[in-house]
Amino acid sequence: MKAENASIMRALKLVAGDVTKLVPRQVPRAKMAMNEATDGGAPAVTEKAFDEYHLYTLERPVTLRDREMKQVEFVRAEQVQSQRIYRYDGAGADIVLRFGGTPLLQPDIWPEPNTKVAVVREFKNSEANHLGIPLPKGRLRFYRRDNDQQLEFTGENEIDHTPKDETLRISTGNAFDLVGERRRIDFAVDNLQTNG
Repeated sequence: MKAENASIMRALKLVAGDVTKLVPRQVPRAKMAMNEATDGGAPAVTEKAFDEYHLYTLERPVTLRDREMKQVEFVRAEQVQSQRIYRYDGAGADIVLRFGGTPLLQPDIWPEPNTKVAVVREFKNSEANHLGIPLPKGRLRFYRRDNDQQLEFTGENEIDHTPKDETLRISTGNAFDLVGERRRIDFAVDNLQTNG
């Protein structure tokens, strides 16, 4: 058997935490993202504390080709209870940032107000809520069963490293049938003067 055709089976271990690592200046411009299927048997990953971080070990083989990047499903949880919250930001955070971080006082120079209403999912990362393990930084996807019992994708977002028993609030998109409206009723300017 030739060495280039030989395959070596080893457990894939990943360290989660804000580990400092210098990265080469050239970053690949494209990456391939795939989900590895789970067999529904053993847990997809085991986790343990390691130094100041968490060490995750995949319990199934993963094939990585030269220079390939791949997404691997870590945790799958069903029947997670979450509260749906609608959040409206009439000014829009990007508008305030564009104007130096301070709200403008002249209503006629405000850009077009934001009308989108964000959908936020809030839930606790606890065993009672079918989770309860430290979640590594990465992409979190939400699915919900339709009337025909088919799982339908309802949004995704990135999360930071999240300890067990913490509450997460994750924006999954904007509500289709809700529109926000911002109206200024009144305002006043306080000109503070100091004696110096």
